[in-house]
Amino acid sequence: MGGFSVVVDTDDELPARLRFATGALGLAPPSGSVVSARYQVGAGPAGNAAANTTSRLVRSTAPVGAPCVWLDVEDSTNATVAARNLTPGVGGAAATSLDDIRRDAPQAYTAVPRRAVLISDLPAFAIEVPGVVRASATRSWSGSWPVGAVAYESPTTDLGDTADPVAAATLASNVQSTLDGVRMCGTEVISTTATPVGILIALTVCLYPGSDPDTARAAILASLRPGTPQAPGLFAPGTHPMGSDVYLSTVTATVAALPQVDAVSVTEARRLTDPPGTPDTVLVMGPTEVAVCDDDKNFPDRGRIVVSIEGGR
Repeated sequence: MGGFSVVVDTDDELPARLRFATGALGLAPPSGSVVSARYQVGAGPAGNAAANTTSRLVRSTAPVGAPCVWLDVEDSTNATVAARNLTPGVGGAAATSLDDIRRDAPQAYTAVPRRAVLISDLPAFAIEVPGVVRASATRSWSGSWPVGAVAYESPTTDLGDTADPVAAATLASNVQSTLDGVRMCGTEVISTTATPVGILIALTVCLYPGSDPDTARAAILASLRPGTPQAPGLFAPGTHPMGSDVYLSTVTATVAALPQVDAVSVTEARRLTDPPGTPDTVLVMGPTEVAVCDDDKNFPDRGRIVVSIEGGR
């Protein structure tokens, strides 16, 4: 509409009206402007024609605004073009009356929210974006207006620098545009990916007699490291969702299940940012944090595993 916003007001008995302004809102076109509109008209249930019932193809030769004059479509030899519908028409339904709309509209907005009234409403809209697995939101203050801070998790959140940067940027743009479309006026929304938190786990493992220490160490590390999609470890991407705590009992159980291991104990477990020697039994994550333990020397901030071997050969 040439930069002009327009609303179509419909009525069951009167023609539709185009409304460009309501009071101080909107902008009406200059006086004397010519407004043209293109629209589609459906046939409702009458359009649900059975297969192979169509026999003619017609077009209207009347100018815009005049009653339609239908003529058969002809080919280059002036022969009438034959047509048939191979499949039946489906989906045609009668128009909903305005009385029904007025009755059902309030309940429809309740059943399917279309606006984030509260900050706590934002995560539900973020999760609707393809590629977002989980989301959480907190309320903040910019100094002048309220801010909703939304953190979201994707399947590649805990891949760190190995994730596809183009896909990550596209997802971030989609999340932000979705949230901007549903936020309340006067409220700012910022979105960010979940925060990976590197953790340190130190183990003392006692092997059965006859077990090879080097082979056992490799098996222990393989059972805990992220591994591959074909052979994932305990800290594979997605195994510890955003906001979920790390229970050291799962670490102990994973290592103890190996055939070479007689006993295992956790001697240290902490965030990499915590003081050394912290003996936590549960590593608590915040609502926007994801625990990672890659044990990769190229990415030292993404977790570390220390294994001390006793027994064996």
